[in-house]
Amino acid sequence: MNEYRLLLEYVREWNTKPKLCHIAQFVLFQVFSILSPTEIVEMKGIGELLEGLILYSQRHYSKIHRLDWSAFLLDYTLNGMSIVEPETGVVDDPKDESLMEVVGQGQESAGEEDGLKKRSSKKRKSHKWK
Repeated sequence: MNEYRLLLEYVREWNTKPKLCHIAQFVLFQVFSILSPTEIVEMKGIGELLEGLILYSQRHYSKIHRLDWSAFLLDYTLNGMSIVEPETGVVDDPKDESLMEVVGQGQESAGEEDGLKKRSSKKRKSHKWK
């Protein structure tokens, strides 16, 4: 049992560092899978260890929850704006032929300006129903 207690002390220290918290959570999961709750409760000084583990585990969970919610909100917003296609999650190609206008080689700058005006007045096609 002393080996598990020592391992939990290391896990508590690893859990306080963002770079190592994923490893700490994995090891903690494995320890809880191996040991029964009664074996864990019987360990000497386990209350103090668990308090530290719970505090930082809650912080990590809330951080992951906020990041997950932000990612969901971003996806929802981009889908609503028709920027990201829901089927593939790929951003529309900026070189889409419907938005590009081929300018002949012999045209002058005035002709190019007219081409730019024509291109900018085109509306973007929505690909929601593909």
